[in-house]
Amino acid sequence: MDLPALTARFRSRHPGVDLELRVASTGTSGLLDQVRDLSLDVAFVGVETLSVPGVSLHPLVTYQPRLLVPAAHPLACADRVSLGQLAEESFVDLPSGFCNRTRTDHDFVRAGISRSVVVEVGDLTTVPEYVESGIGLAVVPPLRAEAERRVVALEIEPSATAWTPRCGDRRSARPEPGGRRVPGARGRARGRPGAVLMLAR
Repeated sequence: MDLPALTARFRSRHPGVDLELRVASTGTSGLLDQVRDLSLDVAFVGVETLSVPGVSLHPLVTYQPRLLVPAAHPLACADRVSLGQLAEESFVDLPSGFCNRTRTDHDFVRAGISRSVVVEVGDLTTVPEYVESGIGLAVVPPLRAEAERRVVALEIEPSATAWTPRCGDRRSARPEPGGRRVPGARGRARGRPGAVLMLAR
């Protein structure tokens, strides 16, 4: 998802709205809570279900996660790997509550395999750098940062659960007094509500 291009298009269509971009430290679970309590109106979230109580979800795109290993790792020459082959490996992932962590944890639990996450990072785009260092493997969607690192992406068998980022909003939100409520509204710009767009990675 090209966030800079998305932001530029939004600004061109809504020039009177101020846009504030954030990464939520609490991940998808925290963003959903904030959408429900109207602390924010719009958030990018990753959930495995098609519906979430109190939130309207709109799918954006679907990615297929793969296993990321250092180029020098013994598995790097394989075409694909099974979860069973990863039982003794260490992993790099996002903290609990983030969609990538939740999805991958569930895949391993369903396979009856205990996974060891030795490093938690706050930004998905930094994962290839940690994998390259040899500290652990990772299950992630395709990342541009992979091209800059000596890492290899491998297919997982059975396939990892697909990741579909969704735009979540609270459709039942009432307009604020004195102005029209805009998705992501917080603060005001040129006499109208401003916008806050938060991103969960």
